[in-house]
Parts: sequence; structure tokens; C-alpha cells
Amino acid sequence: MEEVKYIRVSTVEQNTARQENSNFKLYIDRCSGTIPFEERKEGKKLLNDIGKGKVKAVRVHSIDRMGRNAMDIQKTIESITSKEINILVEDLGMNALSGDGTLNPMFKLITDLLANVAQMERDSIRKRQAEGIAIAKANGVYSKSRNRKKLSDDELLEKNKAIVHCLNVNMSLQKTAEVTGKSIPTICKVKKLMFKCF
Repeated sequence: MEEVKYIRVSTVEQNTARQENSNFKLYIDRCSGTIPFEERKEGKKLLNDIGKGKVKAVRVHSIDRMGRNAMDIQKTIESITSKEINILVEDLGMNALSGDGTLNPMFKLITDLLANVAQMERDSIRKRQAEGIAIAKANGVYSKSRNRKKLSDDELLEKNKAIVHCLNVNMSLQKTAEVTGKSIPTICKVKKLMFKCF
């Protein structure tokens, strides 16, 4: 059994160096925090390794690396700690489990609060985006297709990695739309390209 570290960044371009530590085995996901932990490639692998008894503790840089949905974060923490696997949140310097193996009540209180803050932050970003689009539309300056460069098939798949991931785990079109925030026509276009490419 070993101590490992889980890392998540939202895009391929984001640098993971800030979260990395060579002393630990790393599980690195590059995906939206809105994708449920158990549906991420490395998240699923980590949970599987925990189930096999290969992991004794999990480190994360901050609680929002586990997700941007409060219920999913709480579910993931419960799933890991119920197997008596400790979670250390580095920016808080806090352990999920106390010395006797029971859940640290202060950890639960703070992580529940931060999980809700992470979700509120995500919801706030989406709200501001929607408000900005509404204002641009009212002023006649918003167009989805205006000045948009036509993407190649590869660029479209690269840009929509979250959709590709969801479809690869057999998520429905509707659920994929909910998770990624993308439209059904866009998801269908990506799905068609995936079958064409692979």
C-alpha cells in the first residue's frame, strides 16, 4: 500500500507542476471539474486501486481538485474514507481521518463548506457568462459564429475532450450535455467524428 496524489486540471494546456510531487504516485485527470469523479479516467483508476488495497492515503492540492459539484465531492470523500483510506488536503494541511481511524469532524465541516464554495464559484462563472451573452445579444454584437475559425476534425475533438470522455464511458447524450454544458447538436457532431476517426 502506498500514499498517492490525485491531480486535476481543467484543460490540456494547464500546467500540473504546482500540484505535483515526485515522491508520490500520481493520478492526473485533465477534465472539467463538473465530470463526476468516478467517471474520470484517472479518478476511476484511483478508486479501483483503492478497492484492490493498493492505496493507504490520497493527497489533493485543494478540495476543488476533486470536483466542482458539492454532492459529488462529498460522495467521493465518503467513498474513500469509508474504506479507512485517509485524504490529505494540502492547502488546508488537514487529514480526513483522525489518529484512531475515525472521520475528523473538523475536516468534514470545512470540506463540506469548501465543496459548496467550489460549486457556487462554478455556478457564478456560468451566470456571469450568461449575463454577458444576454447583454451582447441586446446590443446586437453577439453571434456564436461571428469570426469563428472553422476547426479541423482533430481540433474539434481536442477542443471537446470532455464530450469525448463522457461518450467513451457510454454516457447518454442528455447526461453528456448536462455534465459538459454543451448542446446536443455539438455532442452529436463530436460523436460522429469519433466514429469516423476511430
